[in-house]
Amino acid sequence: MVATGEGRGVVSAWEVITWDVARAGGLTAYVLLTLSVAIGLSLSLHWQSPRWPRIINSELHNFATLLARFASGSMDAFVKRMNAMAKELGLKGTTFADAAGSADQTVSTPSDMVRLGAEALNNEVVFDIVSQLQATFPVGGTIPNVNYALGKDGIFGIKTGTIDTEGAIYLFAGNVQLMAGRKVVVIGAVQGVPTLDDAFSSGRALLRAAHTSLELRHVVSRDQTVGRYVLPWGQRTEVVSTADLDILVWNGTVVRTRLQTAPIDSAVSARADVGKLHVTAGDASYAIQVTTTDAIEAPSFMSRLTRIGW
Repeated sequence: MVATGEGRGVVSAWEVITWDVARAGGLTAYVLLTLSVAIGLSLSLHWQSPRWPRIINSELHNFATLLARFASGSMDAFVKRMNAMAKELGLKGTTFADAAGSADQTVSTPSDMVRLGAEALNNEVVFDIVSQLQATFPVGGTIPNVNYALGKDGIFGIKTGTIDTEGAIYLFAGNVQLMAGRKVVVIGAVQGVPTLDDAFSSGRALLRAAHTSLELRHVVSRDQTVGRYVLPWGQRTEVVSTADLDILVWNGTVVRTRLQTAPIDSAVSARADVGKLHVTAGDASYAIQVTTTDAIEAPSFMSRLTRIGW
């Protein structure tokens, strides 16, 4: 996935590259756990211990369970809350059965993790935590972040993980300057490689490839004509887009558009919503509202009386 914008968590367009379903384990559970608690309890938890998710980062599953109960009252309530949030975020390949990600029933996909990573970076507490090279604790002193790729090739997050049966997992985010000069944030997921070093190398290689292989494609402009109505009783109007759309795609990606509008058989005002312009690029999809430019008068009595075929 590639997300346009500069600064923290700015996401206005993306392309998701989908792999087969596989377990995400602690990786997905960690980020979504962080989201749910940070959104609802960020004041109290962040005030007491600004580095609290770093403990989950060390794979202490018992603490994840304890925190889940603290956040939702019980593990069952927490799991229900996580699955509801996954549905809300459009994570169609993600199911939660526990807080730590160790249950076989807890599954996700790389594309879902990318979407989740983008959502996580919109939370300032999470953004601050995942970008730290190290953290200092009252007990244990200074502990380095196990995301050793931080600061390399623009990487500023997000999460590492390892599953015995699947190998290393790496959800990463990095700043990339495209060949055309535009600065963007790229979020990606690496899964199924033997070691974290392999995952770090793959993530960095993808970011380097993004520098030369990603391009910003202009699809449509606000008020651009995308269609028109020519009606049997002589009325006509242009159909225009209500927004600009620029998307980041890999070189060679085919971008397709499809206009979907409602039939008109009565009076319609100017600037009336009449449908959507659907845009697809790889696995990414967008829908832009379209409107009429001019008002359309209803057909006259004689037009209705003598109509043929409408």
